Amino acid sequence: MLYAKQVNPEYQESFVFEDDCNSTDYICVFGNNNYIRRTSSLFDRVLEVLQNGELAEALKDIETGGYYSAWYKNASQAINDLLYPEKEKYNTRDIHALKELVKAFASCRSSEEDNIICKVLSVVCGYEWNCRMISGCCQGDWNYIFYPVKYWTEEALNAFEVMYFNTGSEWIIHDEEEAPESPEDINGYSIYCISWNDDGIRKEIADAAGVSQEDVIMYSFDGY
Repeated sequence: MLYAKQVNPEYQESFVFEDDCNSTDYICVFGNNNYIRRTSSLFDRVLEVLQNGELAEALKDIETGGYYSAWYKNASQAINDLLYPEKEKYNTRDIHALKELVKAFASCRSSEEDNIICKVLSVVCGYEWNCRMISGCCQGDWNYIFYPVKYWTEEALNAFEVMYFNTGSEWIIHDEEEAPESPEDINGYSIYCISWNDDGIRKEIADAAGVSQEDVIMYSFDGY
């Protein structure tokens, strides 16, 4: 039999950003100032270019003969200098797309910004990015995640949401030879479960330990 006891929810931790697969290189969390911003250098670079307006101004000056026209002969030069590619190089279609996206961001509504950021990231990287809102239990528990589509399934995104807001549960798995006489005797390693019901949690514990679900005995936290 496999014995597991739940950690007091007050002290449970998901360690969501300690796993390499959940590093900011693969997913960025941004938008709610009440939460710590966790973004990659790539995301920060793209966002800074869009928000500071220098590239938008340069593209405008190239067309009108303004200040930046003395520095850049065309849009391609300006974009490659101020928003250099993460992939090997931009093609003509990329330059045209970025030109239009940068201009659009400079005058768009705040509700349209996230979509443009994803489109710019997609061109800069050469693979598709997307974003969505995630939320927890309370009204103020929300944020936005930006992620490369090729690295994330819907199931993985849902799991990240649970772990980010710590709405799952943490369990101690008994790994000593002798069976515990009571829940207090359970000692071992911990795992974090994202399921909301007992059946789902039991399956996660069983899968992690490599045993049958029928062999898992669970003790839910019910006070000290």
